[in-house]
Parts: sequence; C-alpha cells; structure tokens
Amino acid sequence: VLRQADEVYCEVPFCQKRGSEIVHGVIDLLYRCGDAWRIIDYKTNAERTQLAEKYAAQLAAYTEAFKGIIGAEAQAGIYHIDV
Repeated sequence: VLRQADEVYCEVPFCQKRGSEIVHGVIDLLYRCGDAWRIIDYKTNAERTQLAEKYAAQLAAYTEAFKGIIGAEAQAGIYHIDV
C-alpha cells in the first residue's frame, strides 16, 4: 500500500491548542492514497489483543489533531510489530 501512496510521512510531530490545553504528540506513520488519509501507530506490546480499544483515545487525539491542522479526515489504526 505504501508503495502506491501519493504521500508518505514518518514521525510527524504535532502540537495543537484546544481551549486551555496543549495537545502534542508524534504520529508514527501518515500516508495518503488519493483523497484518503491514514494514520498508523506502531505498537510492540507483548499482549496483542484489543490494541485498538486500549489506544482508542490516542488514535482519536491523532485524528482530531490532523483534522484541526490539515482540515481533512483521516482513519487511524494500530500496527503491531513483533519484537
């Protein structure tokens, strides 16, 4: 998929003010295919089950920040890496 992507970015830092709060982080992988943006967060947890549920708040923060900064919607997901 990444080889066919129109744009690919790794380790994308962001910082956004939401009310009186500053939200910041680093998106592991961000890519675009056509009009569709995708955010991928890498995890190396020993436990692999229900990672999307465990990190739902983090993924929501990434998609919200992306929409607030870029103005586009993005889908976010977890990619588990065996170590």
